[in-house]
Amino acid sequence: METEKYAALLTALKLGSLRGAADAMGYTVSGISRMIASLENEVGFPLLLRGRGGVTPTEDCRLLLPAAETLVLQGERCRQLAARVRGLEIGSVTVGVCYNAYCRQLAGLIAAFSREYPGIQINVLDSQLSSDMVAALNHRRVDLCFISRREGVPRWLPLQQVEVVAVLSRSSPLAQYDAFPLHLLNTQPYIRLFPDRETDSSRALDCLGIRPNVRFTCYSVPACLSMVGAGLGIALVDSLELFSLPPGVVALPLAPRQIVEAGLGLPPQEETSPAVRRFAAYVRERFVPEGSGF
Repeated sequence: METEKYAALLTALKLGSLRGAADAMGYTVSGISRMIASLENEVGFPLLLRGRGGVTPTEDCRLLLPAAETLVLQGERCRQLAARVRGLEIGSVTVGVCYNAYCRQLAGLIAAFSREYPGIQINVLDSQLSSDMVAALNHRRVDLCFISRREGVPRWLPLQQVEVVAVLSRSSPLAQYDAFPLHLLNTQPYIRLFPDRETDSSRALDCLGIRPNVRFTCYSVPACLSMVGAGLGIALVDSLELFSLPPGVVALPLAPRQIVEAGLGLPPQEETSPAVRRFAAYVRERFVPEGSGF
C-alpha cells in the first residue's frame, strides 16, 4: 500500500533508525531502505539524513511530515473499517498515562478488553507529565491519554477531581496545621518536582503569583518523599501519586485548596480510528476513579 512507505518513513524518524523501523514493522532493514528510496523517487527529493546518531529528516521532508502523518492515519482508519466490514476488529491503540495510580486499573481494563478484542493491540506510554502527554496526543504519538486537564486537548472526558497537597516532615511544626498556607513557600525550603517542566503544582503557584524558595529539585515522587522525610523541605504533589506515605512524612491540603480535573484526552472525532473509539468507549463505561490517595 502507498501508505506503507510513508509509515516506514515516519517510523524510522520516530525511532531514529532504519533498524528500529524494520524491527517495529516486521521488515528487513533493506526492505525499509527500499521503501524509503522508492518514496524519495516519487516525491523527487531526499527525505532522510543518515549519520552516526541515526536518521533525521531533511528540511524538505519536514514540510512533508504533517501531510504524511494524516495520510498514514487515514490509511489505518480505512484498514480497520474494511476489517470491521468483514466482521473483524483489528488495529492498535497507544495509551498515555501520567498518573501511576491509574496504571493498576488500566492493566485490568486492558486484560479484559484484549480478551474481548484480541485483534487490537494495546501499547502503554507512562512516566510522562500531563503537558508532555498533550503534545504527544497532538503529534499522534499516543491515541488517548489519562492526564490532568490542559489547554490544547481536542476532546476531553472528565473522570475525577484530584487535589494538589503539601508533603512535609512529620517533625515540622507546620505538620500540625489543618491545611498548609501556600504563601509560606516564599520562605520555607521548597523541593520542586520536575523543575524544568510544567506540572499541576507549578501551574497552581504561577496562578497565585507565588515564587517558592526552591532549595532542592528532583525527578520522581519517591525521591521527593525521601527528601521530605529527611527534613530537607516541603513539596507539592498530586494526591493520586501518594500510594502510601513514608513514616516520617505527612500530607496536608493546601490553603487555598488546589483542585485539578483528571480525565481522558482524546483526538478529534474525525481523526479517531475504530480501534481507538472502541477502547475509549470501553474505558468510559468501566473506569472507576481512584481515591484521593492520602
